Amino acid sequence: MTGLKRKTNISWRSKSVNLSDFWEFYSWVEAAVKLNPDEFIKNEPLRKKAIEGIKGLVAIIVEEGVKLLGRTTSVDELPVMLASARVIKGSTADDLAELLELAQKADELDVSLLYSNLVRFMEVFEEVYFAIAENLKEKQPPEKDNMSL
Repeated sequence: MTGLKRKTNISWRSKSVNLSDFWEFYSWVEAAVKLNPDEFIKNEPLRKKAIEGIKGLVAIIVEEGVKLLGRTTSVDELPVMLASARVIKGSTADDLAELLELAQKADELDVSLLYSNLVRFMEVFEEVYFAIAENLKEKQPPEKDNMSL
């Protein structure tokens, strides 16, 4: 990745994120993984749905990461900021940075390059999402006991 700032074409989601949102987008990518490479190349609707799934996962990770970090950040800066906050390991931050860059240009990627990275998208995005979610959970104040007066 370069030091230059890039604007992302990945839209931000305004509603609250829940786990079912994550798994819905994840399932779109997973459906594409179940195809062999030739089927993936020929099945444009499923390929487009996989790309939308990738973009949806990115949007969720960015939104939840911003919520955890308590400040706005660019997609490009997020991996470093999460690693600096000890939310993810440096190696995971490197993988995340590479995949975020690929996700931003997923519509233009060579189909075989996209296909060969689908499992990586799923694995890294799942790891990062749950690391963020765990840290968000730890930041929450403890729930009050309904039994106490």
